[in-house]
Amino acid sequence: MTGFEDRLQGELARFHHDQEVAFRIRLRRDKLFGLKIAKLLGLGDAEAADYAKEIVVVDMSEAGDDVILRKVTSDLEAKGLPVDLEGLKRDLTKLQKEAHDQVMHE
Repeated sequence: MTGFEDRLQGELARFHHDQEVAFRIRLRRDKLFGLKIAKLLGLGDAEAADYAKEIVVVDMSEAGDDVILRKVTSDLEAKGLPVDLEGLKRDLTKLQKEAHDQVMHE
């Protein structure tokens, strides 16, 4: 390989790694968010774990946070709980940092 090809391969490998890490961070954030909402919904440990998985799957079904926010808003309203959409968005932002820190320290 030439020097250019070596650099290209290195950049591609780095890009792939960065994408993989970003994906893992998003999955972790979704799981943490699901567990937080599950607690608000009064779910037990096993049910909370299932709910968190459900949030992860929902997020993968459509790009963006709107799909998650619609799901949890609907679930909270179905339980008669108040919904603070801006608060939920802040939670996602906070949990993004927490998920980043967790994944980077694994």
